[in-house]
Amino acid sequence: MTLGVHGPPGIIDAVEHKLKAYSWNLIGGYEGNLTFRVTEMDESGRAASASFSGRTRFARRDEEKSRSSEGLLLKESGMQVRATTLDHGLPVLAFALEERAHINIWRNKLDALGLAVGPWLRAFKEATLRGADDADLIKVAWADATGEEPNALPFGMLKKEIMKISSGRKIAYVVDCAYTERNIERIVKLADGADTLFIEGGFLERDSAAASKRRHLTARQAGTIARRAGVKRLVTFHYSPRYKGEGVELAREAQDAFLSAERSRTESSP
Repeated sequence: MTLGVHGPPGIIDAVEHKLKAYSWNLIGGYEGNLTFRVTEMDESGRAASASFSGRTRFARRDEEKSRSSEGLLLKESGMQVRATTLDHGLPVLAFALEERAHINIWRNKLDALGLAVGPWLRAFKEATLRGADDADLIKVAWADATGEEPNALPFGMLKKEIMKISSGRKIAYVVDCAYTERNIERIVKLADGADTLFIEGGFLERDSAAASKRRHLTARQAGTIARRAGVKRLVTFHYSPRYKGEGVELAREAQDAFLSAERSRTESSP
């Protein structure tokens, strides 16, 4: 099993030092091979990676450096993850996870065609995401097979008959950053149009000086950023311990800033 770890410059050294704190003299007696693949990305998008394998007692193996296009960390058939570097007095990463598409299979139409639910649908979805040709044949499974049914059907026919495709969801995650114009611009670009933005909003506006000193966001600032990014839903978290029992107030302050533009349009409409 390989576990991916991503972070700003220095994360590879940090993981290496942590792993070197143990001798791992007994790891050879365990099945499997746990591997950590650690990638660090700098502000320019340059990425460096190293692997630490259990079979070598987690000795470091550096990989060839690469350049990340627009912060792209991971790209698979159904999803991708992007990151951007923010300032928290030290570099930190914020992330956005995006589905390439959301595929719904009509169960009633499967039944009408006599097709069975099964692993073949996963292959069909993967073919959809990679843009398969309509003439490509997809292996199928039949609910009540007699042996006379074809083993495969054209992708184009299946796409038309059993599937509905909609735009994929986007989730952004931002924590530990100062309220600076550069940070704001990067967050807005990363989270643009996200279905949900999870973002720190740990201080009430009355304590904005304390938030600034600690290079954190206030709830109002978080709501303002969410509004500028045009996200659909805002969730704040990472509240300062000083506000024990005041979580509702923090969330309300963020939502007030987030919805203020919409409220103004509603109130001004005839």
